[in-house]
Amino acid sequence: PTRRGMGMLGGSLLALLLSVSLSTNADGDVQVSGNPYMTDTCPSDRCKCPAQSLNPLSVVVTPLVTQSYTFSRIVHKKFMGMDLPIYHFNQPERLSRLQLAFRILPVYTIDETGVIDIPVEHAKGADSWFSGYTWSILVCTLCEERTHLGWRYTPNSSNNSQGFIGLIVSYSESTELKTAAGSILEDKSELAIGSPAPEWMIAAAATIAESSSRSTLRV
Repeated sequence: PTRRGMGMLGGSLLALLLSVSLSTNADGDVQVSGNPYMTDTCPSDRCKCPAQSLNPLSVVVTPLVTQSYTFSRIVHKKFMGMDLPIYHFNQPERLSRLQLAFRILPVYTIDETGVIDIPVEHAKGADSWFSGYTWSILVCTLCEERTHLGWRYTPNSSNNSQGFIGLIVSYSESTELKTAAGSILEDKSELAIGSPAPEWMIAAAATIAESSSRSTLRV
């Protein structure tokens, strides 16, 4: 081959390697984003909470009983060979006039470094998307921008099941495929988890953190 031909071949190989590299990164870039209804003004390279690194082995794959009138559907995403069941809900009108939509990925465990668990009134927590569980709010406080990760679901006294965490997730609708078995996301689609927490959550988390710090100092 001529020198010109070798140059063209080298350019083609470089383009192919870059393409493979980008595809590999897209397949592995699974993150926790947060509440989608809070405006995110931070750059993409912002501080990340450890809980925003998803371990697919911790995902709850056993079907969960849902609140019938707020549940919409389940979308499945494949990540590292594992099936991620993403539950779609709408808030009931009694909690939100807008009946906001949320996508929830249930997992058994997360890295709770810097995570504050905000309790709510029992009656409110028992009004749950997942029947037989009460919820509390999880906020990560490690970064300057506080992140609402999702909710902790604790089984009721009559429920012998294991508790879990419902992470708020989001993904691009353009990657969703329709099949006879339901909605499936392509392997290379990006899944984001978590988003900025509202002011009242930040204040509640700060109060709990301060109280916990005082208790530790007394000991």
